[in-house]
Amino acid sequence: MMKKVSITLLFMLTGFLATYGQSDESRMDRDINVCEDILRSLMRQEFQQGYRFGGYTGTEAEYIENEGVIFRVRPDNMLWDGRGIYGVSSNLKDATITIQRAIGDAVDDEQIREKAEARRDKMNEEQQEKMEGILDRYQQVATNFLADYAHLLSQLKDNEEVIVQIKLNRMGGFLVSTTGCEDCPAAVAYAPQDGSDESMDQINVSVPMAEINKYHQEKISLDAFEEEIHVERVTRNTARDANMEIFASALDKLFDQRMSKTYFISSPSVSYERLSNLGAIFNVKVYSSNINGKDSYSMPTQGTDDMTKEERNAKVKSLYPEFIDAMKDALVDYGRIINSLEEDDAVVIRIRMTECEGCGLPEKVELSVKMSDLKGYDMQKLTREAVKGKIKVKESDQ
Repeated sequence: MMKKVSITLLFMLTGFLATYGQSDESRMDRDINVCEDILRSLMRQEFQQGYRFGGYTGTEAEYIENEGVIFRVRPDNMLWDGRGIYGVSSNLKDATITIQRAIGDAVDDEQIREKAEARRDKMNEEQQEKMEGILDRYQQVATNFLADYAHLLSQLKDNEEVIVQIKLNRMGGFLVSTTGCEDCPAAVAYAPQDGSDESMDQINVSVPMAEINKYHQEKISLDAFEEEIHVERVTRNTARDANMEIFASALDKLFDQRMSKTYFISSPSVSYERLSNLGAIFNVKVYSSNINGKDSYSMPTQGTDDMTKEERNAKVKSLYPEFIDAMKDALVDYGRIINSLEEDDAVVIRIRMTECEGCGLPEKVELSVKMSDLKGYDMQKLTREAVKGKIKVKESDQ
């Protein structure tokens, strides 16, 4: 009798643990969605529609296991960047033509050019001051969110972080009126120099979940909590990292349709971002085929033409395990070169998958591994297979 009861309890416990695990994951998704909506509301309250230099478009969030939750705020700010080359003319149309036809050519009237340069520099200084003010406001909203609402992420571990990332892109080209500038032309057209670095301003605001819990358990004051918040400001091109650039280029090359044996990247398209206390995230979009016509597909990595949709989908589905293994190989072989990362940092490859209706493939896949494991392989302390076994693969349909 006791044996039967024990077996019954064992099955009940097993079922409970399985349900509990599913419940935890479902609760995590629910908490993230709620917090995402809260942050979106806070941003909209701060930046009302129509505010010229502080508009707000949306927020998206994702959970990275053992790292935390990242909320990405995407403002619609587009600020003029005063570096580069410009053209001047008596009207906007001609000014634009000046840029299109003769970027870098000198303007005939040196006096006009000097006055246009002065106007450009003054506008750039004004824009930078406005940018700093906007970043301060975003930082305050993020701080308020972390203090008042981040505790709702109840499934996070103490060592995981809540990160709010705000990135504002600068405008690459701009037409400005020169009203109020005596003897200046009616308009100035601006365009960035060829090969100029990416222009952006970014804030990462983060805090460990342990500190959030302490604050809401009234173990620390608000001032003490805010001191634990890490704020990282990245301006202009300071986010660029040579080894991260090389790794991004390696992914572009390895998954070029002429080299890949599975899915391919439309090169060059791999982007990346660096988050302090977390690591590096590489964003990849992969494809599997080209459309030749109605119900006719070609798969360049397979050397096949004129496939039906059904044939194409079957092949795409069968290539998925091989693709994941190839991406793991790339992470092990080349991720170890990113020596600007700390050992506790992670290298994350976030993949938006090829379309395959009815195939049962995830929409997104995320591969992540600790830098310490990659360095262990580089120093021959870990085998290749051991490191590949440490790579975590997370699939999602969101």
